[in-house]
Amino acid sequence: MIITKKFVFHAAHRLWNTSWTSEKNNEIYGRCCNLHGHSYRLTIFLEGRVDETGMVLNFNTLDAIVEDKILSRYDHSYLNELPEFETKVPTSENILKVIASSLESEISKYDEIILKELRLKETATSEAIIKLN
Repeated sequence: MIITKKFVFHAAHRLWNTSWTSEKNNEIYGRCCNLHGHSYRLTIFLEGRVDETGMVLNFNTLDAIVEDKILSRYDHSYLNELPEFETKVPTSENILKVIASSLESEISKYDEIILKELRLKETATSEAIIKLN
C-alpha cells in the first residue's frame, strides 16, 4: 500500500553559483538570480503493509518527523544561508535531494516502510520528483 501526505513551507532563495561570474549566473538563472520566495509544496509517498492499527504509518507520526526534520528548518528561511546549500545552488532539485536524505534516515527506523517518492512543487507549473527505493 502507498500513502501520501502533503506539506507546505515558505522559503526564500536565489539561484547563484558562487564559482561563476555575474554574467554567467544571469545567463543561466535569469531573474531567479534575485532574492525571491516560494510556497513550496512537498508530497511524500510511503510504501508499506497495513499493520494491526489499520495504517502503514500514523499520519501524526509522519507529521512529527516532517516538522522536526524539514519544516522547522526550512519554513520561513533563507535557504542560501543554510550549511547544506553552502556549496549547492538551492534549486528545487537540490532541495529535494537534501530533504530525501533527511527523511530516508528517519523513515528507515520504521520496519517495512519505504520512502518511495518525493515531489517538491515550487510554483503552479514547476515541480521536481525524486524516486527512491
